[in-house]
Amino acid sequence: MRQEQHAQKERDQAEVDYRAQLEQLQIKYVQLEAEYRTLQITRDSHGHSDHLEHSTSVDPGVELNTGQATDQSLCDTHTEQLEALMQELQANHVS
Repeated sequence: MRQEQHAQKERDQAEVDYRAQLEQLQIKYVQLEAEYRTLQITRDSHGHSDHLEHSTSVDPGVELNTGQATDQSLCDTHTEQLEALMQELQANHVS
């Protein structure tokens, strides 16, 4: 009887730990998703101003917009983080 109670207590604690971890991952996912949307808006607004700059430049092919490249790499990083979190959430949900 004591072993059953102990095993049940361990299962209950594992469930509490799982739910806490899942909640933290969901919070992190929402934060990253919000940051990603902000970066997309920033990138889009830079893209519009870049178009104006490029149309007046002598050779737009030579210009490299480092701000846009940085924004793109940040978006890529956030996309990778979001995908990793989704995989982790799905893995935890299955477990």
